[in-house]
Amino acid sequence: MDTITNPIIRVTQLTKAYPEFSLGPISFDLPSNSFMALLGPNGSGKTSIIKILARVRQRDSGGIAIFGKDYDLKHPQIKQEIGVFLDEHHFPDELMIHELRWILSGIYKNWQPDLFLSYMYKFVLPVYRKLNTFTPDMKLKLGLAVALSHQSRILLVDEPTDGYSPGIRDEIMTELQEFAQKEGNSVLFATHNPANLGKLTDRVAIINDGQFLITVETKQIQEDYVLVKFSPTLFDKLKPLMIGYAKTKHGFEGITQQPEEVKRIAASNTVVMTPATLSDLMRFFVKGVQ
Repeated sequence: MDTITNPIIRVTQLTKAYPEFSLGPISFDLPSNSFMALLGPNGSGKTSIIKILARVRQRDSGGIAIFGKDYDLKHPQIKQEIGVFLDEHHFPDELMIHELRWILSGIYKNWQPDLFLSYMYKFVLPVYRKLNTFTPDMKLKLGLAVALSHQSRILLVDEPTDGYSPGIRDEIMTELQEFAQKEGNSVLFATHNPANLGKLTDRVAIINDGQFLITVETKQIQEDYVLVKFSPTLFDKLKPLMIGYAKTKHGFEGITQQPEEVKRIAASNTVVMTPATLSDLMRFFVKGVQ
C-alpha cells in the first residue's frame, strides 16, 4: 500500500464475502484535500467499499480509521463529518422539502437549514411538493444537497450520475469539485466510467473482482504509462513489455511503462507511442490480454 502521512481515511486489509463474490483484502489511504476515484466495472466491489465506509453494510474483517480514529469505536463526530451521496435516497415520499429541512436538523448536529434551502433554490427544487412527485433528476440533486448541508469533510459518492444526461452530470460534478477544493475536504468517488471523472480526480484506484489492480496519482498516468501501437511482426518481442495488450485491425496495441525499451527493440520498425489515458489504464489493467 502507498502509505500517506495522516490520511483522512485509512483502510487496512478490508474484506467482505458474498455468496458469489469476495471483496479484498484491500488497503488504501484517502489523503486530505483529495478527489480519489474507485474505478472499475460493475460488480467489481466499488459499491461495497462505499457502503461499508458509510456503515450501510458490515465488513467481515479489516481496519478502518477516519481522522485517525478507529471507526469501530463510537465517535459521534465522525458520522457528522461524512456525507453520503448514493444513486438513491430513502426519505419518505410523503414528505415535502420544507419538512425534511427541519427533520434532518435532529439527525445531523451540524445541520445547516439555510444552506440546504439555498441549494433548493440553486437546483430549482420545489419546497412545497411531496417527494413522490419528484423526477429522478430532482431526487438526485436533493441527495447531493443533503450531503453538502451538514458540514461534512468527506463525501462518499457511488455512481450518482450513471444514466443521467451530460447536463445533469456536469452540474453534479461541479458541486463535487467545489466541495473538494475547500480546505480539509476529500471525495471518494466510485464509478465504472472514466468519462464521469473528467479532470477532477487527483488519485485513482482501479478495482476488479474485489481487488485493487493499481493505485496511481492521475498526474503520473501520462508520465509513467504509454500506449503503444505496433505491427504483428513485433508482437513476440514487445509482448513481455506490455502490461496488457489487444489485437487490432492493423496489428496490436498495449500499454507499457518501458517506452525506451520498446524503442530499442523496435529499432527501425515503426511503432506509435502516445501518453496513456485513464481509459487506457482501466481497459488494459482490467481486461489484460484481449
